Amino acid sequence: MAISLAVQTLADTEMQRLKDALAVQQEAYKTKYGLYWQGLRDRTKTAGSQYEGWENMPAPTISYSAEISDYHGPQGRGYEIKLYMTDVRTEYVRVVNVGPETYRDRDWTEIVKE
Repeated sequence: MAISLAVQTLADTEMQRLKDALAVQQEAYKTKYGLYWQGLRDRTKTAGSQYEGWENMPAPTISYSAEISDYHGPQGRGYEIKLYMTDVRTEYVRVVNVGPETYRDRDWTEIVKE
């Protein structure tokens, strides 16, 4: 089952808002610490190698969870933004890459639970 157009539109808008907010903060973080900031889906926890939590990120305007992952791959350094949304009891994820490894981008995909 595909994500509904209404939920997808809300989620895509929120993804862009988060991506825009991260753009400025990620470069400052990388300059200070040498790597991109990472955020866990559980906003109350901090990733092991991180110095800051979600407190500097914008508050969500809709119900979702997100995960930010730093990478240092063959093509260079970047990060992924994973946004998780639920639409009628089905969970979906979208991955937006910021960096040189464009193959990391993924459109909305249903998360199949076994």
